[in-house]
Amino acid sequence: MIGEEATGFFEDHLKTILAVVGVMVLAAVGWVVFDKSRAAKETTAQHQLAVIAAVYPGQGGPVPPDTIRQAVEKYQAFLKGNPPGAAAHIARLNLGRAHEDLGDTAAAQAAYRAAAAGPPALAGVATMRLAYASAAAGDSAAATEAFGRVVGGYPGLAPQAALEMARLAEQTGAAAVAIDHYQKIVTAYSNSPQAEDAKNRIRVLGGTVPGDAAASEAAPAPAPAAPAAQSAPPGG
Repeated sequence: MIGEEATGFFEDHLKTILAVVGVMVLAAVGWVVFDKSRAAKETTAQHQLAVIAAVYPGQGGPVPPDTIRQAVEKYQAFLKGNPPGAAAHIARLNLGRAHEDLGDTAAAQAAYRAAAAGPPALAGVATMRLAYASAAAGDSAAATEAFGRVVGGYPGLAPQAALEMARLAEQTGAAAVAIDHYQKIVTAYSNSPQAEDAKNRIRVLGGTVPGDAAASEAAPAPAPAAPAAQSAPPGG
């Protein structure tokens, strides 16, 4: 009886079941087509970006200002005409460099902030560039905050970001803060080139290099000096 009821239910709802399955299949096919279309657009965008970068790579050597201005216009047009994606974040990063080269630090900061919302591999570099641009604009607080985000979120860039943060504190006259930053670098990144730079700056600023005090305590005490020869008594 139960089998007959189940069969009847299935037959009564067969069209509905097939319709639902059909919608699911069409959705799956549509997603595959959409995904392929998105990948094709991203590939095209990367080719367009490569053409702009060939004119203005953003680093390497001096580029005439007019060429940089043209690159800015091309990057801006590229961002308007392409969907969000890895290529768009790279374009924002390069746009920031172009604005920096033209001396427009405010526009550079805006471009770097937008690029920092991209994938981690680009976000760390963009945040580092944002810190440099902020420092160039005289905004020490924003630069310190950006360097701090790099230290806390991007291990590969952290030693250099920490060193730049310490240098910035030193340049703004905050010697005690700078020493503290340098000491943290020596402790956290002891085997890095930045640690050696930090040690030198600590000594110049009159601070204590982590580990130096312990090394001094562990060193054997120098042998006591021999007593001076007693003078001969007069008339001897």
